[in-house]
Amino acid sequence: MCRECATRLVPEDGERVLDLPGGGSLPVDALLRYDEASRPLVLALKNGNVRRLARRFGPSLALLVPPDTDIDVVTWPPTSPARRRQRGFDHAELLARHTSRSLGAPAQPTLRRTTVDAQHGRSADERRGGVHFAVRRSATTASLPGTKVLIVDDVCTTGATLTAAAEALRSAGAASVRGLVVAMAP
Repeated sequence: MCRECATRLVPEDGERVLDLPGGGSLPVDALLRYDEASRPLVLALKNGNVRRLARRFGPSLALLVPPDTDIDVVTWPPTSPARRRQRGFDHAELLARHTSRSLGAPAQPTLRRTTVDAQHGRSADERRGGVHFAVRRSATTASLPGTKVLIVDDVCTTGATLTAAAEALRSAGAASVRGLVVAMAP
């Protein structure tokens, strides 16, 4: 990225709290405001196969986690199997793995998507009811009850993906869940 483009990026101010449908809340921190300057970066990572952006964003995302916050596991809301095949990778997984390295906490695939439709191009109401996750039944998630989980994703527009992921994790017994994204819609 050139310096001129970098100067147009707007840092996101402070933490945002999303309400969870079943009660409770999800604190979410973002590196950037999702706008005309940051959108090309997010899309380059997500659809342009520019994986090195995950290496750049990961350490910066880790710096957003408040110093007094304990994180036991870092995870991500997985993309649909069709999108993963199409792209050849899961961009949220890359972000989570690079963030986890900087935090010194393990990255684990704790969630599985139970819906297959993409969120892109849907209205806010369609997004809110259009994505669902379940906790994976594996050895890595057998110890989920009582853990403090950090969910890492690329962008938060309506909060539907993050809240659906947080609901699944809380239902499986996670003690606390935080969100962390590259960009947040105003």
